[in-house]
Amino acid sequence: MVSVISPLKKYIFPSAENVKTTLKDFLEPINEEYFIDSYNGPNDITTPYYNGAKKLCDYKNGGQGNRIYSIFGQGVTLTASGGGKAGSSGGLYLRNNSIYKLTPIEICKVMGWTKAEAEKICSVLTPREVGFCLGNAIDRNVLIHIFKGIKEQYYDELGEK
Repeated sequence: MVSVISPLKKYIFPSAENVKTTLKDFLEPINEEYFIDSYNGPNDITTPYYNGAKKLCDYKNGGQGNRIYSIFGQGVTLTASGGGKAGSSGGLYLRNNSIYKLTPIEICKVMGWTKAEAEKICSVLTPREVGFCLGNAIDRNVLIHIFKGIKEQYYDELGEK
């Protein structure tokens, strides 16, 4: 939400960018600690799927955090409370024919932080705290895009319009 206290000027949201990334683009080298179970469900797709997360099947009860998605699609929404204990905040993905949950570094990268920034974040927060802080948050790149729009529409070089 962007609030403007002026009946004379409305905020115009910047156009959406056509970003072509999938969850696979954010993955780090495999960390065995984050594989949680074997997998015998439907085969994964390997063609990039840019129209949202690609659900493959349910894991256990299939509730939030217990659905398995393709790494070749977009990631699921991160949640602060981690609706399913298995996937916690980042969800579950099929990786190397096993069920995988995102590492804290990967969660940070999905939310727009660089690997170096993610390492700093993870040096002061536990994995649970990383998920809690970034879950349900707004992606860093989206905020930057909105802030640039505010600056362009309401402020000149001197800081005012």
